[in-house]
Amino acid sequence: MSIDLEYIKENYSKMEDFKLERIAKHEASTLKPEVLPILISEIKKRGLDLNLIKGIDAQVKELTSVELQELIEKVKGLSCPSFGCDNQALNGGVFRKVRSYLVLTQYKKNNIIACASCLEKERKRQLIKNTLLGWWGFPWGLIRTPMAIINHFIDNTKKERISESILVEFVKQNVGELRTNWGEEDKLVNFINHINTNT
Repeated sequence: MSIDLEYIKENYSKMEDFKLERIAKHEASTLKPEVLPILISEIKKRGLDLNLIKGIDAQVKELTSVELQELIEKVKGLSCPSFGCDNQALNGGVFRKVRSYLVLTQYKKNNIIACASCLEKERKRQLIKNTLLGWWGFPWGLIRTPMAIINHFIDNTKKERISESILVEFVKQNVGELRTNWGEEDKLVNFINHINTNT
């Protein structure tokens, strides 16, 4: 099935800048190869940040292990998005959140990126809240809460492996954003903070 390139070109020309930027940073890898030049042309025509093209290129080619490691090291070297600490490397961490309200129980498993001390504070905070607020739903609160507490201690024994896994996944999913804002660390820190608070 062929795609209508003229329709796509017209659609991109009517699109707001922020939508076009989002496509360039996060969706370029899903586009057909013949659509990419149209996207790049529209970015140039509007005078948008040419680093968006680096983000597009980074998404459409396969990451080598060297490039993947370079991106991970870039993320690790950023300031902590939680409190702006800049004397510790960033890590990936996981925490589980259980809240129960009689017949309703909410369970979430969140991955976040922050410095080791901020990760540990958040993990302890969630452990305390789970212990106090997780049990009060029947039947799932009584099941989910002990699971979350046990997993908290299991996760504690494999922090490095969890961190590496989270960082690799984050880099692979956001390579366009990372390459686009490579030289603007504040934007990258804000982006990580946005991801942390919206997961």
